[in-house]
Amino acid sequence: MEEIKESQKKRTGSDGKSYGEQTHKRSKSEKKEKKRHISMSNEQLKRICVVVLIGGIAGGIIVGSVVNSARANAAIKTDQKEARQTQKELETQVKELQSELKDAQSGTTLEAVTSDWNMMLVNTDHPLDMAYAPTLVTVGDPADNMQVDERIADSLNKMLEDGKAAGLDMQICSAYRDTTKQKEIFNSTMENWIGQGYSNYDAFEETRKSVQIPGCSEHATGLAVDIISKAYTELDEAQAATPEAQWLAQNCPKYGFILRYPPEKSDATGIIYEPWHYRYVGDEAQAITDSGLTFEEYVEQKAAGTLGTAADSAETDTKNTDTKNTDTKNTDTKNTDKKTSSKNSDKTSSN
Repeated sequence: MEEIKESQKKRTGSDGKSYGEQTHKRSKSEKKEKKRHISMSNEQLKRICVVVLIGGIAGGIIVGSVVNSARANAAIKTDQKEARQTQKELETQVKELQSELKDAQSGTTLEAVTSDWNMMLVNTDHPLDMAYAPTLVTVGDPADNMQVDERIADSLNKMLEDGKAAGLDMQICSAYRDTTKQKEIFNSTMENWIGQGYSNYDAFEETRKSVQIPGCSEHATGLAVDIISKAYTELDEAQAATPEAQWLAQNCPKYGFILRYPPEKSDATGIIYEPWHYRYVGDEAQAITDSGLTFEEYVEQKAAGTLGTAADSAETDTKNTDTKNTDTKNTDTKNTDKKTSSKNSDKTSSN
């Protein structure tokens, strides 16, 4: 009996409740604690998800901004790279031209092609010696302040006077100009092309077709003049249609001048057709004009000892062609006569 009571005491807690009751209570308490933890975990998970979601959106915005910024920077870098490349190419081309000019100046003197001052060849391949300084005098209308080498003044004035006596009204619009003035003209012309949308390089190429590079212009020799009609002052091909230009083209050799840049010869001269630009060459003016050669071609052939060979060959070819054509005509005439005679004979026989 005592053992049973002792056993019951062991199963009963200090608060008088049975072991089963205590175990049940703990079980409920543990379940509540688990639910609380689970509830807390869910709440924390929600908060974490919200934070992650917000963080993801913010991160996406940031990443998107970074990507867009990177793309913009990449585009800018590409443009900058292309600009640097273009600038580098232009600088290289300018250096090459400067090098060519320097080599030409050091290797080609003013009288390298011929020893005669009036036959000096000046162009991009034969730049003028920087030390060259002609003795100048004023010609034409004193109000125009046009100057040339004193050695050609009399011939030029005589040509202008004879043109005036023929009823023409001519004007010198450009004569001697130094390298500084040539630079101003070249730069202003180039700026005009750039203003029309041309790149620096293309503007340079267009400019050099009508304006010589400073240091390579005949105007600096004092031997070249631009003469126009006062009735038409534009420097274009229409100038060639004026009575003044037509008279000059026909008569200028008599005074020692040549039309320096003739039509359809830009490949040889490097300059477009300029019906206003006349160059003094002296006694050989008529021979140069009659040859049909540019001044470059004439001087180079003269220096090489081949002057007249091409012209003689062309003349011979022309004569041979004319002879062949004449022979052909004669043969055709004989054949026609034979056919006519044959036909007449047939008719006679048939009668």
